[in-house]
Amino acid sequence: MFVKAHKSQGKNSGSCADLAEYMEKEAEQEGKDDTLFFSHDKDSCELNDVIDRIDHNVKGIGKDDDKFYMITINPSNRELLHLIGADKSEKKCFEDLTSGERQNLNVKLQEYTREVMNIYAKNFERDKVKSGDDLVYFARIETERYYRHYDKEVGEGKARPGDKKPGLNFHVHVIVSRNSKDQSTKLSPHAKSRGNTWELNGKQVKRGFDHEKFKVCSQEHFNQMYSYKPYQNESYKSKNPLDSLQNKAVFTIENKIKGQIKQVLAKDIQDNFMVERQIMQNAVKAALLVKNPVIASLAEVRKQLASIIKVEKMK
Repeated sequence: MFVKAHKSQGKNSGSCADLAEYMEKEAEQEGKDDTLFFSHDKDSCELNDVIDRIDHNVKGIGKDDDKFYMITINPSNRELLHLIGADKSEKKCFEDLTSGERQNLNVKLQEYTREVMNIYAKNFERDKVKSGDDLVYFARIETERYYRHYDKEVGEGKARPGDKKPGLNFHVHVIVSRNSKDQSTKLSPHAKSRGNTWELNGKQVKRGFDHEKFKVCSQEHFNQMYSYKPYQNESYKSKNPLDSLQNKAVFTIENKIKGQIKQVLAKDIQDNFMVERQIMQNAVKAALLVKNPVIASLAEVRKQLASIIKVEKMK
């Protein structure tokens, strides 16, 4: 399961009509009009209502600021088969599904989408935003995927842009307003969380949105919700090695050990350098005394050599 909050790319400051109409037209092209827009509390929403609700939920948002964002929910082929309890050899594409299986997938994906939006809302850690019910969002289930020019198969000449991809390709697009439902809180997934806080209206609030946490929590919730055991390639791996408390503890211990090793090595190098320098100085003294015994009495030479030999024996 891969869930992602997409970058706006500078196209989200106006109406959401283009995105909403694109989502509806794609479903129409596929000839599957049974997948309609839905929200947190409604199973069916009209296109005009989607556009109207998102476009008018903009109180306090600047003219050139983002008004909405897109989230995609992308189950693997195996995860989709698990939801309907089917074998891979039996259900290879959308056309292989019965009407009951299609309906079952739609219901479960709606159910899971609402859970993802609960996770999305909680990720901001704001007092007035506790669940998806505090958001304004609309989602639509799509059933097919098509090759793009950047796909590996196109580059290798195995497919052409626009060709339908094989397998079950149900996925979900979500349009979510930047403002909370009561329009009191702005929620941007582009403000990445760094764990710090700031003061808002006299209260300390968390800054930003944790994308890694959102992806991992969404995936784990799917596994728990549907008793699913994912393959390794179906599990999202955090890019941040410090994403878990356990890894943070290990990282802290490793740093302490590294620091201690550096101190020991530095002292050892310093001590060895001092010893080597002393040996060189003593060797020079001995050479001078042997080479120029006339500059000192024989007793003095013996005394100096004895001192040098004593020091060397102690090394």
